[in-house]
Amino acid sequence: MLITEELLVAGASAGGGYTRRQLELLGVKQVAGWKKAVIGTEISDETAQEFRDLAGSGSKKEKLGAGPVNWCAAATPRDIYLYVLELEEGRFYVGLSDDLDRRWEEHKSGAGAEWTKRYRPLRRIFTINTGTQDTRRAEAMEDEATIALMSEHGIERVRGGHYCQSDQVNTETALRATGAWDRIKQAQAPKTAWNVDASWSDALDEFLNVAVQYYDAGAPENLRDGVFASSYRLTRYRFWREEFAPGLAWDFWNPKGVLPVLLSFKYQRPVSSRLPSSYDVLAAALNRGRGGNHPLRRLFLLTWKAYQPPTTDKQAATVERFMEYLAEDEEYDRRYDDFVSVLLPETRNLLRE
Repeated sequence: MLITEELLVAGASAGGGYTRRQLELLGVKQVAGWKKAVIGTEISDETAQEFRDLAGSGSKKEKLGAGPVNWCAAATPRDIYLYVLELEEGRFYVGLSDDLDRRWEEHKSGAGAEWTKRYRPLRRIFTINTGTQDTRRAEAMEDEATIALMSEHGIERVRGGHYCQSDQVNTETALRATGAWDRIKQAQAPKTAWNVDASWSDALDEFLNVAVQYYDAGAPENLRDGVFASSYRLTRYRFWREEFAPGLAWDFWNPKGVLPVLLSFKYQRPVSSRLPSSYDVLAAALNRGRGGNHPLRRLFLLTWKAYQPPTTDKQAATVERFMEYLAEDEEYDRRYDDFVSVLLPETRNLLRE
């Protein structure tokens, strides 16, 4: 991808600085004029991602929580403008700048961004003063504008903010990392004509079948939308309740999410896992959490209890010890309970106790 003004801003610390590693990634030395010289040169998507990920990593102020960040580390605060460009072939680009006319000329010359180099800018269709001189706040607005346009026109037609990756796979990866992919797909889904001739029970089974096919195939990109579609189709039934909504989320059904663990117990074999047995899936899942908290232990243990996959005698004894976690005074995450209790009805009584 091309090095752009937005990329440099995204990688800057709160004080506008960069680490030595970041400069190495860009292939520059910290001399006067290096930013201007590097804009428009090309680096790989992986290098750009590492550059962004290192933002503020060398800054103590960043870790302590610094104040507002000036645009492009300017010595004085500047007004920041949000703009949307219409490009050829029905594409769009969302960006920020402190100088709209200069930025427009950069995009027209092919030096503005890789997306506007690939699809020629036709016109500037929207500009607004963000009302803030803080880069981080302006970037949040830019991301929201990008997500809104993606929801309307499709992810494949829009780039902007932190979602400027050159290819679709990396863009969707970035969207899923922030939860934006779920939002976009759910916004687009009502526009689709869904077939709801099947019964509610059949629709739930269809979701499970599509999900298992996705996991067993190695979770390929071309099957992912099918899993979302089969889950969202459930919302078209009169039995759907808002309490089921967490089950639509990527965090629930992604290959390393909650659903593959539960299905490893239902089908009594590892699902979306290279572990040798359902028992091993349970043991690994019980370690999920941070800071000594394991909010999903209850869901995993009660689902195991509902299906009781086969174990060796030694494993069975260990599972009994695992069950003692349920008596501990821990705050558990129950947001998936309602959906799981209808998706896997064998768990219903246990989850509702």
